[in-house]
Amino acid sequence: MIARALSASGLLLAAGASGSYLAYTLGEHAALLPVALRARGPAFALGLGASVLGLSLAPWRPSAWLSLAVTGGLTAYALKRQWLMPPSAPRYVPTLPSPSGPNGLVLVLPDGGGVRLRVLARDRVALVGPWLVVHCGLARSVAVFNAPDDVVRAVLPHRSGFWLNVGRVGELVDGVDGVGRDSGQPVLRRLAATVRTEASWRAVAPEALLHAPLGGGLLASERRPRVPSARGVADGPRFGVVDGHSWRPVDLADPGPSQPGQYVISRWAARARGCSGTE
Repeated sequence: MIARALSASGLLLAAGASGSYLAYTLGEHAALLPVALRARGPAFALGLGASVLGLSLAPWRPSAWLSLAVTGGLTAYALKRQWLMPPSAPRYVPTLPSPSGPNGLVLVLPDGGGVRLRVLARDRVALVGPWLVVHCGLARSVAVFNAPDDVVRAVLPHRSGFWLNVGRVGELVDGVDGVGRDSGQPVLRRLAATVRTEASWRAVAPEALLHAPLGGGLLASERRPRVPSARGVADGPRFGVVDGHSWRPVDLADPGPSQPGQYVISRWAARARGCSGTE
């Protein structure tokens, strides 16, 4: 009886934590943010512990093995999604370019160097020289900040990017505009971000350095937004830039001059942030 209760409790804890995460992300239930953020560690730790203990007390019960397998699978999924134990921002270094095709997209850094978006999408946050760069592949949001002295982690997604944990700030910071969630005040200083095709970047800056993590980095797969705020938005994935609170589309082959503090984001994600110009 005790073994069965432990196995069931472990499964329920892991399933509850995973369910809150999916409801927060895919269902866009923002009220679940505290649960998804603070309860994840204890829930998975207690869930795995209870499942292991339940199995040790009754190893002959198939349900005990099933509980451990499901709990372990949910924990592995949370780790893979960088939700349970978010890694700190890796350091990118100059690297020899490898073929990516003329239409591959590059974030152009303030010094003219570049970072491939499909590499950055896997890490979400990265340190490149004196800058912190943040990219959400789903919302197509790209922002560049002056790098803080503290460790930075992308701890949870939101509808247009990621919430960042910046050292000992004590509050979540929006990875799109660098503003603290609770204070509403800028925590990170945002610089201009420009995205363009790699072919056009090479045409205007043939000697510029390409940056990547050691080993070159893995390419993220293309993802389609399926969240409620992306539905019904005409040409929703279209890249654009936000100056102030106004969004405008850009030609990625020739995005034009950048404005101080602008960030890159898709049409649907800009609308979700309340930006004008997305009609």
